[in-house]
Amino acid sequence: MKIVIIAGGAGTRIASISKEIPKPMILIKGKPVLEYQVELAKRYGYTDIIIIIGHLGDKIQDYFTDGNKWGVTITYYVETNPLGTAGAVPELAEFLTDDFFIFYGDTIMDIALDHMLDFHRSHHSDCTLFLHPNDHPYDSDLVELSRDNKITRFYTKPHATDLICRNLVNAALYILSPKIISFIPKSVKSDFAKNIFPVALNNGLNFYGYVSPEYIKDMGTPDRYEKVGNDLISGKVARLNRIYQRSAIFLDRDGVIAVEKNLLCKPDHLELIYGVAEAIQYINQKGYLLIIVTNQPVIARNLCSIEELDYIHQKLETL
Repeated sequence: MKIVIIAGGAGTRIASISKEIPKPMILIKGKPVLEYQVELAKRYGYTDIIIIIGHLGDKIQDYFTDGNKWGVTITYYVETNPLGTAGAVPELAEFLTDDFFIFYGDTIMDIALDHMLDFHRSHHSDCTLFLHPNDHPYDSDLVELSRDNKITRFYTKPHATDLICRNLVNAALYILSPKIISFIPKSVKSDFAKNIFPVALNNGLNFYGYVSPEYIKDMGTPDRYEKVGNDLISGKVARLNRIYQRSAIFLDRDGVIAVEKNLLCKPDHLELIYGVAEAIQYINQKGYLLIIVTNQPVIARNLCSIEELDYIHQKLETL
């Protein structure tokens, strides 16, 4: 199974860190960001890697050469013009005859890739997107899921101010079928999240969301660069891989998170207890899994449907 790493961006948002090397080659803890990705792929047995390069791409080639030093095989596709996150993929069609991973070259992550692949295959998915909650969903691409984790809608940024949606962020890690290539125009700049996925979904491809709290963050701005560097140094990045057990906190909904109201069955009745949002943020920052549990007799009493209850919980996440 091939890994395609998109590493051709100009890195204008992080130019203050370095203008002399491409963004994926910026050092974190003494090592280029891209090297962490190559090592992650190798750790899970994926040794056939294609790197899409463009701006200052010779720096990447000079460093990694054929990948032999890392026990992998690396080939390169050079973009003569920037084609966004998706535009160069059709040029690789002859090599992408089976399902393949897409990595974005500016992300730091430690994901159990074998679990994600098992999910992809067991759901007979055409396109599986890694989804996770983050602390800035308001400026992230979000998705809507059905109860079986099938993606039913994409919400690309910027969002409407009144959007009610779960905190399910498209984290830019994908497993894709070669079927997706027919939806990508050749030699045209395009973005997977904005241009390709919504069209492919509307044309019948099966999209599923693999939801996980494992660590994945882009380092595309100076602030995020500093944050992911600190997370690497502290061990947080590796510690959140799902192969390790994590401590969890279980909270009831009514009277603990939401103001206690008799048989809350309408979204307009939902109100957070003062300070709850900040408290939940603190729990997340400390590395706990936070799980909300709730017994809802409003369903048995036929005061609202499962779908209406789901909407109430989407509002809860939004708040």
